[in-house]
Amino acid sequence: MAKFGRVENGQIIEYRDFADGEIPAHKAHLWKIVEDVVPEYDEFYQLLTGPVPDIQEDKIVFAYTLFSRPLNELKQLVKAEAERRILKDYPLWKQNNMIVDKINILGKEVKTSEDLQLLADIEASLQEIKYIREKSDAIEAMQPIPSDYMIEDYWE
Repeated sequence: MAKFGRVENGQIIEYRDFADGEIPAHKAHLWKIVEDVVPEYDEFYQLLTGPVPDIQEDKIVFAYTLFSRPLNELKQLVKAEAERRILKDYPLWKQNNMIVDKINILGKEVKTSEDLQLLADIEASLQEIKYIREKSDAIEAMQPIPSDYMIEDYWE
């Protein structure tokens, strides 16, 4: 079986799969074999567009175009991973509560030992978030940005 396209007046009307000899001789001039070879590419670093059919005299060739993925898009993928890691342990509601608690504690004239412990816990949590952001910045600065940026080795 092979894929064929029926061409009439320079336009592709339909596609069908035919076995050898299955196209009637009186209609063979309407059908052209389709060549569809998708190029190998790295899905992380490259974007593939197409196929765009190119009607040639004896065949239809599907053309593809490869583009380098924009650097800002690669950086966004790393940022999204950093966000996922931060939100896993510190969802936004928890971050907001930490900030409110920190402001309230810092606004007190007299701080209890519980206040000081909570403040230390908040600072430790904020340092963890900062650490993840710094790791993200370091990964984004790599040239090239590694396609396996999600593995733990980059975030430890």
